[in-house]
Formats: sequence, C-alpha cells, structure tokens
Amino acid sequence: MNLRPLAIGSAVVLTSCLAVGASASAFAASGPHAASAASSRATTAATITDVQQAPLRLSSDQYVKVTVAVSGDTVVRLLDPTGEVVQVEDGSPGSPVGFLVKPTGADTARYTVDTGQGSTARAVGLDFRGLPLSAPANLTSEKEVDRISAAVARGQLTHEIEYEALPGAEVTVVVNGRSTVAHASEHGVATVVVEFRNGGNEVRAKQVLGAKQSIEAVESYVFGNGEQPGGGNGEQPGGGNEGGEQPGDSDQGGEHVDRGSLRIDQEQGAELTPEDGTVTISGRASGGWVTATDRDRHVLATTKVEDGHWSVDVPAAAGRQVTVIGLSATEHGAAVAEDVLKYLVTDSGEQPGAGNEGGGEGGEQPGDGGAVAPVTELAVDQSGSVRLDAHGFATFTGTAPGDSVRVLVNGKQAEEFPVTDGHFTADLYQRPGEYRLTFMAKSHGNVWDVVKTTSITVEG
Repeated sequence: MNLRPLAIGSAVVLTSCLAVGASASAFAASGPHAASAASSRATTAATITDVQQAPLRLSSDQYVKVTVAVSGDTVVRLLDPTGEVVQVEDGSPGSPVGFLVKPTGADTARYTVDTGQGSTARAVGLDFRGLPLSAPANLTSEKEVDRISAAVARGQLTHEIEYEALPGAEVTVVVNGRSTVAHASEHGVATVVVEFRNGGNEVRAKQVLGAKQSIEAVESYVFGNGEQPGGGNGEQPGGGNEGGEQPGDSDQGGEHVDRGSLRIDQEQGAELTPEDGTVTISGRASGGWVTATDRDRHVLATTKVEDGHWSVDVPAAAGRQVTVIGLSATEHGAAVAEDVLKYLVTDSGEQPGAGNEGGGEGGEQPGDGGAVAPVTELAVDQSGSVRLDAHGFATFTGTAPGDSVRVLVNGKQAEEFPVTDGHFTADLYQRPGEYRLTFMAKSHGNVWDVVKTTSITVEG
C-alpha cells in the first residue's frame, strides 16, 4: 500500500474512563435507552458520596475528568446541561467512575450525575476556564485515506476532508503550508477542501469558537508513490516512458490539461429531473475532453471542453445513480483526473416512460411501486442490547438518506457502510461491553448533517 501514516493525532481510548465529546453529535445520546439500562441495574441503596474534577490533556485533546465515588455497587449516569444522558458506567466503593468531558466553548457548564432513573441527581458545575478546546478530530477512515493516496498518485490532488468540531466553530486546516478555513455545522462537522501532494504531507488542524482556541493537531502522511509526479517533465507530460500517467495522450496530439482543474457543477446527492430520457451533468476544466461512464466503466457520453466548460447528457433511470467523470487530453485518451457524482434521478411527469403503461396518468402518479420516496431520516433498528455472532461481529441495520452511513464508536470512527435503497447494514467487530454509537448520514451535498446516537450493550 502506498500510504504510510507517520503520526496520527487521534483520540486516546482509556479503559478506566470513557471520553464524552462536546459536539452535538457526541452528546446526542439516546436518553430513554440509556436511562432504562441504568435503572434496570441500579441499586437504590447506593448513593454518590463524592464528586471531583480536574483538567486532563491527552495528546491534542483537552478534557475535564469527573471522578464520582459511590457507596455501593451501582451504575452512574452523566447528564449534559440539557438533561440528556451522555454516558453510563458501573461503579463500586473500590472503583470510582471516571468521565472525560471536552470543553464546550463556555467557561462553565452545569452537568449532573446520578445513580439511575428516579435517583437523586447531584449537580456538577464543570469549570473550563483557562483550558483550550480539543483539536478538531479528523473523520477520514483508513479506506478513504487509501483512496486519497491512490488518487494523488494519479495526479488528483484536491480532496474534501471532514472534521468533528464544536458546532459553529471556525476550523482551520493547514496542508503543506496552505491554509483552508471552514465552519462546523450545527451537528459539529466541518468540511474543508485541501490540496495534497505526491509524497510527504503535513496536516495541521485547530478550531476557534468565540474567544476560545484549541490545541493544534498535527498529522503526517505519505500519499501516492512518494515521488513528485513527472519530475522535471511535469510541464510536458507526454515524454516517452513517462506516459504511464497519461498513456497515449501526447502521441495522439492532445493538449496539455491541468489535472487539478476538473470540477462538477452539481452537488453530491443532487436531484436531477430527466428530459427526453437523459439528465445533464456539467462542469469546468482547463481543456481537453470529458468522458462520462457508469460504475461498471461503460461509456455514457463524451464531449470536448469548450472555453473552460463542459456538459454531457447521460441516460436516466429513476433512483440513485453514480456517474464517473474523467478528464483526458484527447477524445479517447486515458483519464488524467477523475471525479464521481452520486445523484438521485426523480420521476418526470412529462416522461411517463413506455406509452403502454397507462398513459399520462401513470406518469404523474405511478402506482406500480417503482417510485419510492427517498429516505430523509436516519433510524437504527437495534436498541438496548445486541449479541455478537460467532465471528465477533455485532450487526446493526436501519434506514438512512444518502449513499453511505458513517459509524463512530465512543466518538472514534469505526467504519463507513453503503446505503442501498435507503437501507444499510453495519457489521462492527466489537468485544462485549457498553458502547456509545453515533450513526451519521448525508441528507444532501457532502455534509454529514443527519446524526443519531444511541447507547448499546454488546453481549458475547
């Protein structure tokens, strides 16, 4: 594999304390499920005898550690300022419970702890004064990193990277000295567009919310083949044995194209309405030719870039579609850059399809079940507890908008799973225990703006 991560600034997982994130996605726990789990195991005779707090820094993450002592064997719950349960842990007289809470951007915050539903709550005024914010967390999965590395090797240098940050925070990412700024959504996800290079890449990230600034996270990656593409011949890529990156283009008399100039006008997840059985995809490029193919690499359309713009009409079939856009120097040359557009083709009342399906009425109100309303909400079928299979996997199913679901386990990204016809299946390799799972999906565009968090007990 071409990628060689050198240093990854990620959260540290503790066995004695579970980190509690301060973003909306990390705090949006499933209250009823966590509450019922806590109340079923609580010992009413046990009480909270002491609560202490102290600042704690782990790498690029800043926390306040809340230590809760109890008089007997019981569960202890931590509730955020809205009264939502954010973590549940077992405690005993000889084993106090520890929670790690990230600064929220305020000087203080009123949390509470209790020993289960119906017990007496104890207020905890957390003091964040003088503490920095935690650095934004890079949400890029290992699979995405491998994809970026392969794309950089082909000359596709511009990519979108997502970070978990405080809602509304200004996130600054510096890649190889070039700075990019984005703002986190209300759900605490910021999307930044950065440019990598073939070889070593240093990535620095920090966030600012009001007068509060964060620790800076520093990561280092080696992308591509570790060499600058083309060397001194980069301005004339058609030189003989260098044709591996642009095979045949110069031999066919193609013009030089900027491989980083390819852009698609439509947003990811856009709804496109067909006309005459096709939908139009358009964009920009410095020159050359654009070829549209389906996911199986069957050519759908080819066009020449004129005055920096291009447009292709591709066959339309109702439902979610994927089209690969390739940029080449000649009409049939190898692609020097590629991008993928995922979109939804809507039914068109003007195009009822085959005329033998019942005329115009069928086009406006198809009753054959072929048109399914797109899923707009994220729902997880499992709650309370799940059991591992013989291979150590816990399976979660549900419905979600978009093309994929991202899953975080205790605030740390585990995997991304495809969504097919609005449904997903997520198989997570886990050990028995209690976990806070955050499911994230995209209702439109490239922002993970739909979030569902639940507390799950995994049984062996």
